[in-house]
Amino acid sequence: MSTALAQEVAAVEAQLARADGKAALLIGLTGAAAVAAPGVITGAHLSAVAAVPGWLAAAAMVGAAGLLLAGVRPALGGGHGFVRYARMSPAQLLQDVDALAGPEESARRLADLSRIAVAKYVRIRLAVDLALVGLALGVAATIAGWAA
Repeated sequence: MSTALAQEVAAVEAQLARADGKAALLIGLTGAAAVAAPGVITGAHLSAVAAVPGWLAAAAMVGAAGLLLAGVRPALGGGHGFVRYARMSPAQLLQDVDALAGPEESARRLADLSRIAVAKYVRIRLAVDLALVGLALGVAATIAGWAA
């Protein structure tokens, strides 16, 4: 594998790790908001004007958490990486590892990893957008509850 190609593979692998870290943090935040919101909404005895944006905020947080969970869900299909190796004998592994040294295989790996990274970041971006909507709706519900 060329040095430039190896550096690009390493950079995409780092982005994948970064995406998983972001998603993990955001799952905790959106999940906590999604779980807490129904109790807060029902316990506060909000008027309908305040409860509607509150329930919409909770729904947005559930959607965001779902997108994030989909982003970190392991993809065990396909014939690449450790999934492929799990089905091989030691002799097949040795043969396959030798084939990995070629530039074509390295370029394919870079393309595969890049597609995975883009898919993760698209889900994270959509989840953040939903979380922001949920946050805005939560603020609206709070203001409506104070005004009532």
